[in-house]
Amino acid sequence: MIENNKINVKDIYLPPNWTNIKFSLYLFGQIISFPCYLFVFYHLLIKKTARTALYNHATMIMLLFNFIYLTIGIAFILRFMKLGVYEPFSPIFCLTNQIVDRGIWFGAVFSMIWLSFERHILIFHSHWHHTKRGRWLFHYIPLSIFALYAPCFYLYMIFIYPCEHQYKINIYLCDGPWYSCSLSPSFRLFLTFGHNFVPFPLILILSGSVLFRVIIQKRRLQRGNMWRQNRKIILQFFSISTTYIIFALPLTVINIIRRINGYDVDTNVRKLLEPMASAPAIILPYATAITLPHLKEKLSKLIFFKRIHRTINPLPS
Repeated sequence: MIENNKINVKDIYLPPNWTNIKFSLYLFGQIISFPCYLFVFYHLLIKKTARTALYNHATMIMLLFNFIYLTIGIAFILRFMKLGVYEPFSPIFCLTNQIVDRGIWFGAVFSMIWLSFERHILIFHSHWHHTKRGRWLFHYIPLSIFALYAPCFYLYMIFIYPCEHQYKINIYLCDGPWYSCSLSPSFRLFLTFGHNFVPFPLILILSGSVLFRVIIQKRRLQRGNMWRQNRKIILQFFSISTTYIIFALPLTVINIIRRINGYDVDTNVRKLLEPMASAPAIILPYATAITLPHLKEKLSKLIFFKRIHRTINPLPS
């Protein structure tokens, strides 16, 4: 039902203490995700085979961005939710919150886009990486571009771009960033579509096309060995991409509809979906951990001490 340019979803009910519930969920998610990040980083970096595997590089960079967002970005969210203001106030707090909220968060998103595209290369055109030149052209250079684009772009726009900063300490992100003060309409349009609308539908399309190609090659071309050879790559990719699609795509779809038709969802729906955009930072380490080889053995070594069998020789009489 559409009333006053709003799509009302009457079965969405949020309790009166929704803010407290959201705060508790953020805090709980931050606490339980931190050790999982350390666990995943340790097992991806400690072994040379995992550390040098090309399919792990984009994953590690994306996890690093999300780890920064978890430890700094969500900490800012929790503090602002608790106090309602930036106190004690300092411009550097506002600017740091903005660069994490924009540069680091979008850095993870654009890294995810490259990760999704690169899976096509790793699975179906792995011979492109057989030479040093191929690895630079089709792996290291594009990975660096996608990973560094958003942090560098927002670092310039937030800290360097000439625009007056008007700090409002009772509004999240201090009512910034302020780089839109003198942007041309065409550049505003680029930011709206290129940064807000395109990434998650593109991730969905790239993920779906990988799945489609895998199924086609496995059934039509009788290439079951392809699944066995790329099992780690495929499972890791779909575990990570599904997390982004489930939690970040719905809000993007709603924003696209509002932009095109002018219709918006009920306020409660938006209040429910907006925090979900931060959920990948909490869930991704677990989505990655479940795809680690020999996970059961790794967890057993972490939780339980190894029993040391000692042979006790009888004392000489």
